Amino acid sequence: MRRVFTDPYYRAGFVLVLAAVGLLSVATMTDRRDLTSATLYLCGVASFIAGVFSLTLSSERGPQVGHAALLAPGGTIAVSRICSDLGLSGDAVFIPWGAEGVTQFIPVQETLPSTFVGDNLVVADDSGCAFRVVSSAAPLLEHLTTDHSLTVPGEIARLGEVAREVLVEVLEVADGVDVTITGDSILLNVRGYRLIAGCRVVQAESPKCCTMYPCPVCSLLATLTARCMAAPVQVVRTSVPKRGRDLTLFLTPIKGGVPSPIDVGPGSSV
Repeated sequence: MRRVFTDPYYRAGFVLVLAAVGLLSVATMTDRRDLTSATLYLCGVASFIAGVFSLTLSSERGPQVGHAALLAPGGTIAVSRICSDLGLSGDAVFIPWGAEGVTQFIPVQETLPSTFVGDNLVVADDSGCAFRVVSSAAPLLEHLTTDHSLTVPGEIARLGEVAREVLVEVLEVADGVDVTITGDSILLNVRGYRLIAGCRVVQAESPKCCTMYPCPVCSLLATLTARCMAAPVQVVRTSVPKRGRDLTLFLTPIKGGVPSPIDVGPGSSV
C-alpha cells in the first residue's frame, strides 16, 4: 500500500532539506568567499535545520482522514438494508427522555406508537409501530459526556455552540457548524467536513440510508438537537455535494404523537 507525501510536515521537511542541499552546493562550488557565499551557507544551514525539525514532527501521524471516513458507512448501510427488508420505511426519530437520555425510533411508516416498555426492539400499539434501536452516536456521546465532561444545554439557541465544541474543537472533523432555524425546519451546515467521503458512499447506496439510520456524526447532531430542544426531532434529509466538503442536515421537530416510556416498577430498564 503506497502512501507518498500525504503528511504536510513530511512534504515541507523534504523540500527544505532539498533546498539546503542546493544552497550549500552552490556556495561550495562557487567558492567566492564573500558576503554572498556566507549568506548562502547560512540559508542552507537554516533550511537544513528547519527540514530536520519538520521531518521529526511528521513521525507522529494521526489517522488518515480518507481512510477513517470509510469506517462508518458499512454499518449504516447494513442496518438500513435490514430495516428496509423488514418493511420499515420511516425516517429516524430522536426522542429525549429522562435527564440526559435520548432514544432513536425507526417507524414502520409515518406514525409512531404512543408508549414503549423496557428495551424491546419492536414497539407497537394501536397508534403505530416502530423499531427502537441504539443510535450509532450513542457510544461516542457517552465517551464525550464521561471523559470530556460534555454538557448539553437545554436551550436551542446554544445548539450551534455545543455542535462546534464537539465537531470542531474535540473531534476536529469540521471547520465550522452553522445552525439555521426557520419555522419547523432546523438546518445544520457542517463546513469543511473531513469525513465527507463516507457520506458519498452511503448516498451512492441510497439517500434513504442517511435518514433511516444516520451515521454517527449526523446521529450526534440530531441527538444534540433533541437534547437542546427537549423535544423529539426527525431526520428529514441530508445534502452531500459531489464536490466540496460541506454537509447539510435537515431536521424537523415532532410536536405530538411520540412514544413515552411506561414505568413498570422496580427492575424496569427504562
